[in-house]
Amino acid sequence: MFEHYSDSGTGKSYSDLLIFDISFLIKISLSILIEDSLIFKNIESKTNEAIIECLAKSSKQIFVAMDQLSLLSERTRIVLRSSRFLRVSRKMPAFGELWNLKD
Repeated sequence: MFEHYSDSGTGKSYSDLLIFDISFLIKISLSILIEDSLIFKNIESKTNEAIIECLAKSSKQIFVAMDQLSLLSERTRIVLRSSRFLRVSRKMPAFGELWNLKD
């Protein structure tokens, strides 16, 4: 059973989902975890920091798409930057093109 108790807000639901995913990563032979920025955008910064700290301790492959790093502590940004393999931004768009801008 996946219980939210009395808090059924979007941020709480998404953080519970991440914790659920992490539990699978730890408990079964799942070798990879992928999480999208949509999940993290709806969670408080302090909670995101705790989740990232937990993910950083794993020896398994974890791919995280994350926006708005400026909302996180310097310590958490260092953890993310030290483990990244790809960065996409307005100055460095994926595939050389900003897909969200129209001509």
